[in-house]
Amino acid sequence: MADTYAFKIDGRAFPDMPVISLDISYEILDGEGSGRMEGEGWPMFRDPQGCIINADIVCGLPLNHYQNRDFVDLIEILKDFGSTDFRAVTLATPSGIITQDMYSATFKISGRKVYRDGVMYWGTLPVQFRAREGFKE
Repeated sequence: MADTYAFKIDGRAFPDMPVISLDISYEILDGEGSGRMEGEGWPMFRDPQGCIINADIVCGLPLNHYQNRDFVDLIEILKDFGSTDFRAVTLATPSGIITQDMYSATFKISGRKVYRDGVMYWGTLPVQFRAREGFKE
């Protein structure tokens, strides 16, 4: 059976933490040769150096989430980003599965009930992951 998950941290999946929203953003990195030239129309010149992939994930909190091992482990890992620079984060993106060193910029626990695809969650856990470095294909 195929491995089904939306994200992993250091190879650890969190099957009891369903991802109800996943936003992947791509940031193009420009080099020093980029910019606008003086003159008619102020033409733009690009010096693309690579791309950074960032992710914003929102997990639904299952019933009794404070007793759920996936929830407890995920919170501990996210809190540990305060003392660990980067972790290997694996994401299922529209263009395939990627693994890259990332850090967690912010996360929070929201206590509002959320309905998604007919399922009620007892709150959400939004997490921002930011890439350590870009890549060039």
